[in-house]
Amino acid sequence: MNISVGVLAFALVFPAAAAAQSASLAPGARVRITAPDQRLKNEVGGVEAVQGDSLVFVAKGSRQAIALTDVTRIEISAGRRKQLLKHMGIGLAAGAVTGGVIGAVTYEECVPEGFLDCLLASDNRGEEAVLGGAMLGVVGLVAGTVAGLIRRPERWESVELPLAVAIGSSRRGGVSLGFSRAF
Repeated sequence: MNISVGVLAFALVFPAAAAAQSASLAPGARVRITAPDQRLKNEVGGVEAVQGDSLVFVAKGSRQAIALTDVTRIEISAGRRKQLLKHMGIGLAAGAVTGGVIGAVTYEECVPEGFLDCLLASDNRGEEAVLGGAMLGVVGLVAGTVAGLIRRPERWESVELPLAVAIGSSRRGGVSLGFSRAF
């Protein structure tokens, strides 16, 4: 008897969650869908219509109706954003490390052969590593800044696939329980 009450409560809660999710998957939304039975893996396209337990998906000029039971993952685009600071940091770090290694590996002690020959030369391997790191760090910073200004990756938010629960009586006098996804 306690199981029947739990199943009934479960069935009453999930339709409310399904109704709340349907607003987020509206026609015109840009989505990324994974539905292995439909041969879709992270396929990006648009939602043309939402029809109860299926949706009409448009990608690469073709339309296809997809049953929500076939969908294993669906994400909605949250727009694009620049990641300037991230790319600047990556460029700076990569340039500084590369320059430091090159400076340390290529260091040669300066032997003066004339007046002021060793004026700007490093005195040891550590100084040469710092100088190389600073020089290529600036180059990496510039390259990272350009990449951060140009590249604008799309952000995706996962949509919970709603679950509908149906309780009924079976022919043998028992209780049947059914699950499906529907909007």
